[in-house]
Amino acid sequence: MASRILATGSYLPARVVTNREMEGWMETSEAWIEQRSGIRARHFAADSEATSDLGLVAAQRCLAGAELAPATIDLILFATSTADYLVPGAACFLQHKLGTRPVGAIDVRGQCSGFLYALALADVYVRAGEAERVLVVGAEVQSAGLDLSTAGRDTAVLFGDGGGAVVVGPSAGLDHAILATTLGADGAFADALSIPAPGTARRPFLDSAQVAAGLHRIHMDGRLVFKQAVVQMPAALRVACDRAGVAVADLDWVVPHQANQRILDATAGALGLCHERVISTVATTGNTTAASIPIALDTAVRDGRIQPGQLVGLVAFGAGFTWAAAVVRW
Repeated sequence: MASRILATGSYLPARVVTNREMEGWMETSEAWIEQRSGIRARHFAADSEATSDLGLVAAQRCLAGAELAPATIDLILFATSTADYLVPGAACFLQHKLGTRPVGAIDVRGQCSGFLYALALADVYVRAGEAERVLVVGAEVQSAGLDLSTAGRDTAVLFGDGGGAVVVGPSAGLDHAILATTLGADGAFADALSIPAPGTARRPFLDSAQVAAGLHRIHMDGRLVFKQAVVQMPAALRVACDRAGVAVADLDWVVPHQANQRILDATAGALGLCHERVISTVATTGNTTAASIPIALDTAVRDGRIQPGQLVGLVAFGAGFTWAAAVVRW
């Protein structure tokens, strides 16, 4: 038995934050942000919106597209690095809000690679016959933890909020199927992109000194992230293509993690792909971490670029460092 993506859905909060608005919060400029990242705007969640709320709307839109009721879902996999609470996981909040049966609800912490980690798990569950309908969600509210001042400029300008979802079910054959996935990680780089506190690596769990030092904010070695991303993303997609029995050149579309436009361009170049075949939403969404691939995928499905029968490559790189890729026959 094979598995396939039955439908997609996404949600972006109503509030749009432009680069010009950020000029009022920190020493920066519209041109500097766009030149560095390709980002012109991003969406920020309302104060009343938690990560599970964004995931909920994306999931509802996805299920509507698949013409499925919440009661048909057998498992929920929720990729996020910004869960509503530290405990319990965001998937439990989503399960309750969506109104499914009391099915398994699992958070997947693969950061920017999290959605593809979750998609790979969904594929295995369906192919093994352990679940018939798996809801895979990626959602983030990064804005809640950003330092929107000059001190936090290097990361604050990059991130946005949003949610995306797919539902995975059985496929009778490989004409419409998830053909291959691959996952990887190298924990030697764990501190290069991290939020160090709160956590058990330090005592106390969280105190005013850690907050004053900004340990509860994103810390990133941008140059190292870039260097590793443009190596690991092309390599991962090549592995997935090999496992699927196709060449990279056979892919009709590539949907990468929307980190920034420079990484997208370098990845396309390394793979020998023209930029027109790489789906990019980063200019208007920023980096939405685990939500970025399902948002971009849903965008390209709904605007008609991705058509049935086409080969689609998905690829991500994130904190950990982690990386993942999948090849899908749409």
